[in-house]
Amino acid sequence: EPASVVEPAPEPETVTAAPEPAPEPAPPATGDWVIQLGSFSSAANAEGLSQTLRTQGYNAYTHAVTVQGNAITRVYVGPLASREAANRLRDELERKRGNKGLVVAYDASSGRG
Repeated sequence: EPASVVEPAPEPETVTAAPEPAPEPAPPATGDWVIQLGSFSSAANAEGLSQTLRTQGYNAYTHAVTVQGNAITRVYVGPLASREAANRLRDELERKRGNKGLVVAYDASSGRG
């Protein structure tokens, strides 16, 4: 059986690639659902939790509301595009942090507008 001659694969042409563009800054989060992780009478406590969550990579923020004459600062994570995504994140937060979150629509009462 004659030995088949294997042609060497042609060398790929070296194209000087443009330098990798820097990653775009993440677009502002958009979505219709957020997870409410807590309500605090102390804005400082709410801010503290929010900061901790941000250092852990969560998109956390606080929103102050007045409930029955009392100023309450709520901590939210989100927004998320779907209720399913919000439910999954709520479960993850509960596993990792022990906070039982509440999935709520993202609207004026949770910080939109």
